[in-house]
Amino acid sequence: MGFCSLWISGSILVLFSLIMLGACQDNCPTTKCGSHGPDIRFPFRLRGEQQPKHCSYPGFELSCKDGHTVLDLPTPSGEIFVKSISYVSQTLRIFNPHNCDAALLFDLNFTMSRLTKKCIFNNYTNTPSPFHYAPRYEDEDQDSFFTFCDCSLEDDAKEGFLQIPSPCMSSSGHYYILHPSESLDGLRPSCTSVKTVCTPSDFRDYLDYGFADDPPLYTLSWDRPECRYCESLGKACGFNETTGELGCYYKPWHGKGALMKRTITGDLCFSIDQFVFIHVFK
Repeated sequence: MGFCSLWISGSILVLFSLIMLGACQDNCPTTKCGSHGPDIRFPFRLRGEQQPKHCSYPGFELSCKDGHTVLDLPTPSGEIFVKSISYVSQTLRIFNPHNCDAALLFDLNFTMSRLTKKCIFNNYTNTPSPFHYAPRYEDEDQDSFFTFCDCSLEDDAKEGFLQIPSPCMSSSGHYYILHPSESLDGLRPSCTSVKTVCTPSDFRDYLDYGFADDPPLYTLSWDRPECRYCESLGKACGFNETTGELGCYYKPWHGKGALMKRTITGDLCFSIDQFVFIHVFK
């Protein structure tokens, strides 16, 4: 094949690839709350944005409040703010906007799952939640339980060997403490138990070393959808709009924009350089 013919063939293939890439673009743009917020993309969606169903996974809704990212879980306060999201490790770092880590533990209401042996969100509704506390290592034991107690006397809620005061949750006549669940026999007279929660690794680190972050951050994780493979390839993850398959997608070249599809089991779209190399220079 002469140079001219090769150049024409290559040009045609490049043009075809450009058309092909344009046809493969998806309408699931990356968004964020405020200039410093984490990127919001599959499996998450931003509440109120008009995006097709395939752009997110059930149970992964976020919203914006005063430029902050809020995790939409049905909790009493509804104030679970998101500091960061790692799509590679499938974790997110959360905090209470009033710097009250005890209120965050109270809100999350995590309990131990008999099936998975993980601390999972004990929903206040019948809607399942995909989140659980992230262990520091794979086989970590997460059976550390603390009980919230309400004390009518302030002196009974002072810090002691087995109890941790929660002044940010307290008011006159109601002084909250956290007490290890296995030793409630040592409760002081004016204190009554309110509820028991499963605590994360971050909280146990706090007891030993104090919080390194201000405000205190806790780490949540999710197992489904499993997108770590896609992220390890430098690609995004999502549903195929036509088939409903979960697969890997090319990320946009320039900032926000559509993703270009590529499933795990087979290519739907080729990048220009791959297409030209395979079909012209082989």
